[in-house]
Amino acid sequence: MRQLPALAALTLLLAACAAGPDPQAPRPRLTALSPAGEPLSAPTPDPDAYRAALTDWFRRADRNGDGVVDRIELLADTDRAFAAFDLNRDGRITAAELTEYRLRSPFRAPPPPAGGGRPGAEGAPGGDPGAAGVVPRERAARSRARPRLDAVMSADTDADFQVTAAELRTQAEARFAAADADGDGRLTPEEVQALAARTLEAATRAQDPRRR
Repeated sequence: MRQLPALAALTLLLAACAAGPDPQAPRPRLTALSPAGEPLSAPTPDPDAYRAALTDWFRRADRNGDGVVDRIELLADTDRAFAAFDLNRDGRITAAELTEYRLRSPFRAPPPPAGGGRPGAEGAPGGDPGAAGVVPRERAARSRARPRLDAVMSADTDADFQVTAAELRTQAEARFAAADADGDGRLTPEEVQALAARTLEAATRAQDPRRR
């Protein structure tokens, strides 16, 4: 009879594991980013809104409307983003300029909800809430303990604390290549959505330990 409590506990544990993700767990809040690191949306827990932001970027980047984004179109989009980041027009992006740019952005992170609502997970590939504005106070300690590379400043390969147009292009091309599943040098809507699905899955796994 003494074995019954242990057996009951094991049964409950197995049932919890079989139940899958906790529907009450907060969803991760992700900011959609272009290959150049430009924020395309405010941090959102809505997967459909995240996918839609990437779709809108694809349509804008596809300048000739042929249904794909090629290298020429990617570089044109990257150069446009660089010009937006380079506020003083000196040909280099600094962290100070990025901060000012993001504070002006319509996609900056909204303030935490009244009552201390719990924000979702962050830091998944392709979605960095810090790229859209200020990280909420509640996550500051976690951010310090688990530093992440900035979506734009990570292009600074020579460690001079500045990003040139060439550096940003190189990083954007690397991200483009990672999303180009068939390696044909062209990005399709399906490849963009496949990348979105991988990003959302990674963020969900980070948010829910039972799915790791």
